[in-house]
Amino acid sequence: LSGVVINDALIMIHYANRCRRELPALEAITQAGIGRFRPIMLTTMTTFGGLMPLIFEDSLQAQYIIPMAISLGFGIVFATAIIVVLVPSLYLILEDIRRAFGFSNNDFAAAHQPVAVGNIPSGREAHLPENHGSFG
Repeated sequence: LSGVVINDALIMIHYANRCRRELPALEAITQAGIGRFRPIMLTTMTTFGGLMPLIFEDSLQAQYIIPMAISLGFGIVFATAIIVVLVPSLYLILEDIRRAFGFSNNDFAAAHQPVAVGNIPSGREAHLPENHGSFG
């Protein structure tokens, strides 16, 4: 349950941060909500749908597992409803806090730019001595 919830929240935040390079916070999180709504709902529906046969099972052997399936199934539905509402709200609240402390949009964009790696030696090359071709 927690893995699906965290994944849903992360894909929304990641998409919002990508949109954030070009858009203000409100438009970025709106685009993230629109763009990631279908994947989030599909994840929830397939997880809940996979648990439905177990929830409606009436055999004696399944009586111990049914409460767990109900908890997971309805927990994922409830958590998804919270993610769709709470994550964008918290994103905008954090944006307001960031703005209150004087961080600009350029600070955010600079912090999320890809870093050029350059010529960093691989692990094996980093441990060789400078003159590794000669003996003496």
